[in-house]
Amino acid sequence: MLNTLYKRFYKNKDSHNKELIKGGASAFSVKLIGNGVNYIFTFVVARFFGAGGLGTYSIYQSVMQLSSNISKQGFNTLMVRYVAFYNAKNRWDLIKDLYYKSLRITIIIGIIASLILFFGADIIAQKIFLKPELSICFRIGAFTLLPWIMMELHCDSLSGLKMFFTSSFIRSVTVFIVAIIVVAASAHFIHNKALPVIAYSCGIVVASSIAMYRWLKSSKLPKTITEHVNMKEMSSIAFVLFSTSILYMIRTTAETAIIGRYCSVDDLGVYKVALKIASITAITLNAMLYSLSPKIAELHGKDDYKKLADVTQNTTTIIFWTSAPILVIFMLFPSFFMGLFGGEFKHSIGGKILIILSFGQFINCATGAVSKVLMMAGKHKLNRNLVLVATTICVGLNFIIIPRYGLVGAAWVNVIGFVLFNIVPFFYVKYHFGFYTISLSKIFFFKKLKSK
Repeated sequence: MLNTLYKRFYKNKDSHNKELIKGGASAFSVKLIGNGVNYIFTFVVARFFGAGGLGTYSIYQSVMQLSSNISKQGFNTLMVRYVAFYNAKNRWDLIKDLYYKSLRITIIIGIIASLILFFGADIIAQKIFLKPELSICFRIGAFTLLPWIMMELHCDSLSGLKMFFTSSFIRSVTVFIVAIIVVAASAHFIHNKALPVIAYSCGIVVASSIAMYRWLKSSKLPKTITEHVNMKEMSSIAFVLFSTSILYMIRTTAETAIIGRYCSVDDLGVYKVALKIASITAITLNAMLYSLSPKIAELHGKDDYKKLADVTQNTTTIIFWTSAPILVIFMLFPSFFMGLFGGEFKHSIGGKILIILSFGQFINCATGAVSKVLMMAGKHKLNRNLVLVATTICVGLNFIIIPRYGLVGAAWVNVIGFVLFNIVPFFYVKYHFGFYTISLSKIFFFKKLKSK
């Protein structure tokens, strides 16, 4: 099967397909390494601190991700877009102006958010999660938030320079390597469930420092600025990007928060392990998006929707055939994979949750990059509105279903979320651009690709 895919896509003379495969392969290698160290960290935490320690870490990470996204205000994504744009024109004076203005805004907002998190730690722990012992984790997070924001801003700036491997390695690998070292070195002496939080925070600080160093070393920032960017216009674009990303975050954070409120931290730990394992199904999708996103924008700019359809459907075919076998394996041996993280994760409900979540991830993969097509082809506001509706429905269902049906209910709401986030945009892509992101003839009959 893999040999067939290789011949059909990489050996094909179409330059677009070869470019996607090369970019996707590079991103996939980093993603694979990143997921590997992430799972090792999860495994270490689960082994040393059990489901409770993993649940505590999961709540902390969700709160921090939400706080980080609010503080960044979309300026990190803005840097990806305009560093690449201005770099192509060798306008480093504009890059420097945008960088320092974005840095100034995010630092001010980050400090305010850190103060709110520090002084509101007791309220968040007691009133939202009903777990007073979590307050110490949120106070640790208050000191970690600013380095977290700086790491994201500088990593995305590096992505704008097409330093994808460096950016992804710092963000996805370095953080967890440091965290693993800290936990492994301290777990025998410190048995507090806050240790994974401390370890992860150390990883953020180290990664943030490396990211800033690499950006300043790799960039060509001039001493003087001869022209200034229109920050009002930039802020407007950033807000659209921010509002979309924050809606995605609200969905996942609300899921964690509601499980944390109505279930035990042990239950949350089991759920997060199942979710982490299930996400392996989408590893190819996430990797291919790195090279597919700019290609969509390029073909949209040329109004070449026939080639856009071909490229998108070819990518979905690759994603389908690399994710389907993983889904089958998880459905056949769910207890085995859950049991790798410890005996308390192996019980029947853990396996059932893994099967349900894997099915949801497969829906995400089988529909292809529907949201990316809308976002990169000029329909970003439509995509944001669809995300808003889907997020509202998912959060509402979580409040209704999780208190009654627990983790199994949460898993099914997760599947419903993937349906809303993918199936509806799937038909909008057809309506606006005249093609579906998946071609059954290419998937099941391997329709021959046309060469340039």
